[in-house]
Amino acid sequence: MVKCTVHSRKMKKPPKREHIRIELLKDEEVRQKFMEEIDSALPPDDGSTGDVEQEWDGFKQKVTEISKKVLGVKHTGGTHKKQTPYWTTKLKNTVLEKNKAFRKWLKCRTIETHTDYVE
Repeated sequence: MVKCTVHSRKMKKPPKREHIRIELLKDEEVRQKFMEEIDSALPPDDGSTGDVEQEWDGFKQKVTEISKKVLGVKHTGGTHKKQTPYWTTKLKNTVLEKNKAFRKWLKCRTIETHTDYVE
């Protein structure tokens, strides 16, 4: 007698990522609004010699915040499945009934079960 244990790998969900919709900058109005927001939010360069890392982090944070506000974000990854407009509950129930009839016909292949399946 052989006894063994089988372990299956769990499928990991792909990470959900957030992207800024930079393709909207092709539109002149959106680009103009974005530039106005950037100009008003960022102070003019006064030549101060502060810590470069802190200045960069502050600049990066402000630009990212304005970009999300003006351009918006899109989400990629995750497990969101696309929906089709024709897949309704009525169609789903019909397909389930058809599958049940098919399984019933496979179990006992009679003329009765075949006609139920074909209809």
